[in-house]
Amino acid sequence: MKYSVHLWSITEIRDTLNSMGEFDQALYQQYDSYMYQLDIIGQELNDSTGDERKQIVSQTRTAVRKLEGELKQSLKAMRDAKNEIRKLI
Repeated sequence: MKYSVHLWSITEIRDTLNSMGEFDQALYQQYDSYMYQLDIIGQELNDSTGDERKQIVSQTRTAVRKLEGELKQSLKAMRDAKNEIRKLI
């Protein structure tokens, strides 16, 4: 069979798929958290002027860089999990 699976691999595949589901949920939570934070920052920008606005923009850039890093790590973990499944099949 082209897509046969070793019986002893089924548990490993199930565990890897479960971890992928956990990554998926974590990504949604990260996204919701950052969108909430960016909404607050947007309101602060609307209410600020001058130097305060520059400080908020700087903080926003830092928050976005942090999000980028976390998303890259999450995507790498997801790819690693998929590669583990491919090895088991």
